[in-house]
Amino acid sequence: MTSSGKKPETRNILSLIKLGSIIIISIILINSSTVSQMIYINFAELLNFLIKLFFALAFSIGYYIWSYILFERVNQKYRNKVNMLESIVFLLFFMAFIWITGKNHSPFKIIFLFIIIPTSIQFPKYGLISACISALYLIFLDLLMGPIRLINVNLENDIVISSFFIVIAWLLSHYVKIEHEHSQMLEYKANTDELTGLYNHRYFYDKIESYYSDKKTSRNLSLIFLDVDYFKQYNDMFGHVRGDHVLKLIGSKLKEILSDEEITIARYGGDEFAIIIPGKPKTLVYAIGEQIRSAIEKMDFEGQEFLTSKNLTASIGIAIKDKHTDGYIDLIKNADDALYKAKFTKKNQVAIFSSIYNMINTNVNEHFDLISSIKTLISVINAKDKYTFGHVERVVHYVKMLSDKLRLNEQDKATLVYGAYIHDIGKINIPEYILNKQMPLAGDEWNLIKQHPVIGAEIINKIESLSSVIPIVLHHHESFDGSGYPNKLKGDEIPYLARILTVADCFDAMTFNRSYKQARTYEEAIIELKRCSGKQFDPVITEHFIEIIEDLNLSNSSPFYEQYE
Repeated sequence: MTSSGKKPETRNILSLIKLGSIIIISIILINSSTVSQMIYINFAELLNFLIKLFFALAFSIGYYIWSYILFERVNQKYRNKVNMLESIVFLLFFMAFIWITGKNHSPFKIIFLFIIIPTSIQFPKYGLISACISALYLIFLDLLMGPIRLINVNLENDIVISSFFIVIAWLLSHYVKIEHEHSQMLEYKANTDELTGLYNHRYFYDKIESYYSDKKTSRNLSLIFLDVDYFKQYNDMFGHVRGDHVLKLIGSKLKEILSDEEITIARYGGDEFAIIIPGKPKTLVYAIGEQIRSAIEKMDFEGQEFLTSKNLTASIGIAIKDKHTDGYIDLIKNADDALYKAKFTKKNQVAIFSSIYNMINTNVNEHFDLISSIKTLISVINAKDKYTFGHVERVVHYVKMLSDKLRLNEQDKATLVYGAYIHDIGKINIPEYILNKQMPLAGDEWNLIKQHPVIGAEIINKIESLSSVIPIVLHHHESFDGSGYPNKLKGDEIPYLARILTVADCFDAMTFNRSYKQARTYEEAIIELKRCSGKQFDPVITEHFIEIIEDLNLSNSSPFYEQYE
């Protein structure tokens, strides 16, 4: 890549040199007119002067418009060729100028420096060639026009000038080459993670932004986030030197698997890696993610057998750009959410991002404005309580599986999903300090939390299209034995869909870390479900839900994996 390709400001400076040469040539040609020496005005000479002035201004303005305005519209991949063609045109232009100003006797032969210098800077390989062509042209004129038998003074002078051209071109070309190599070295250091040899966080953001700004590459853009499971435990146990060695090995494995030059691999930070994949279908991207996960699982890391997990593995989140992805920041957030799902359910798995927002938009198009309002409310909740959004996503997936298991009709399935989506919307009125409190709630704080089902029901009561969801939102904290809230309903008094949501909601609350409590394992949560069956939970629904979770454990799969198309 030329320096002009890397630094547009360099081209602007070189264009200014070329523009200066046009102005100088114009002044020389205009000055050659005899108008200034005339005592009486000669119309023909005056017309000749005005024509020269017109063309001088036209060429100067025309080149300015081309260089500083039109050139910006040239496709990036063709700019070097256009620059080369421009240099050739200027070289021919200067040859013509020397011809009309005296050929071998022209006093303006030094004008060739105005093309030798820019060419040597823009194209170091061709700077010396342009100098040689200029020198040969001057010597050719001397041999063609000069005396054959007498001493050719012009030839002697032009040999000196030609040598000057060649030396200038060689020095400039050599300097630019050294500067370019130094610049490449600095760029490599600036863009590369020193530990793994992969690209770094800064380069990752620059690259994904450039991909997104290009309409061709952004059409089918995928992002993979990888996080090493149990790495903190390994690092604490064996120290940072051993931990760094693990990251190096994983970086090498990623480069080995992803040899495609179009794929960008970066160390995103800590034990997290990011992979940008342009132009690949969803099925292939998932296959790549699974290949990486499997390869890391099979790698032999020294001392990993002493971990509670017995080996280091990787959780992988994938996001695919679609019509709902507004920008590259959204794509990064989606990949991070997918990684979040993979990391905090069973680890060592690949999760593809899927948003229930999109599903809501698809199924309630006639109430788009109302759904957009609900999305805004959920975003407000998410800003106040980071736990809520991930919790909602997971509960939605649980109720979808449970509704299939219970063979609900399509209308009830949709209603249940909408209910799961907005069941915590009443938390919008709960103070942030309570939602994010680092210890168990006090009595008055707990009473305030208990009001969120009522508040949520009141919020959606104004949305006619979601009237069927109100009972789910209002009663999802009722208990089967009548000890729940807000109305202490019992058994079949509790709406059936609300009873389904209660099981999924509580299971996720048990199996996910909160600021004030440690998450339980799936096995521990199943024991708790069985203990509370018939008390807090509907026993039949609970039994079916436990079967789903046990099947997931046996198959080592995730409830958050969406089947790809």
